[in-house]
Amino acid sequence: MIAAVFPGRFDPLTYGHMDIIRRASGLFDQVIVGVRLVPNEKFLFSLSERLKMVEHATKDIPNTIVVPCREHPVEFAQKCHAQVIIRGLRSFSEFEKELERAKLYKELASEIETIFITCRPELFYTSEMVKEIAYFGGKIDQLVPPSIKTQVYKKLCLTQEQKEAAK
Repeated sequence: MIAAVFPGRFDPLTYGHMDIIRRASGLFDQVIVGVRLVPNEKFLFSLSERLKMVEHATKDIPNTIVVPCREHPVEFAQKCHAQVIIRGLRSFSEFEKELERAKLYKELASEIETIFITCRPELFYTSEMVKEIAYFGGKIDQLVPPSIKTQVYKKLCLTQEQKEAAK
């Protein structure tokens, strides 16, 4: 059995993430989506909230499980007995950074492969972009699943006065 881990912040989960998870589930016997807790990083959603969002959005994807990831991706892969770490790509500049990361992963654990999966071009946006669009009242329907859209708007709910004060 070949298992792969897909560690990410998923703050929030986007359709780009979903595309990678869905396609990875067709390539590997098991895909373990690791919702990351990164030290000294501020998140819009708590780890518990992100876990629930990802679990709900991926419940219909076979051979996929969602778990918290509180360690480095290599340690996470080893803990999950995975042979592969999946990394998503959107741009050439990301490729250079991810290639360096894959080299480090290989130095840390030569038995684990890093596989790059690009999401479809129309899904090349980031979670940060989703939050920014939502913050300013823009539509994110085409960017995130419906249940996540509701949670993003609710979490970013600001009165008009608060928006003016933030400018």
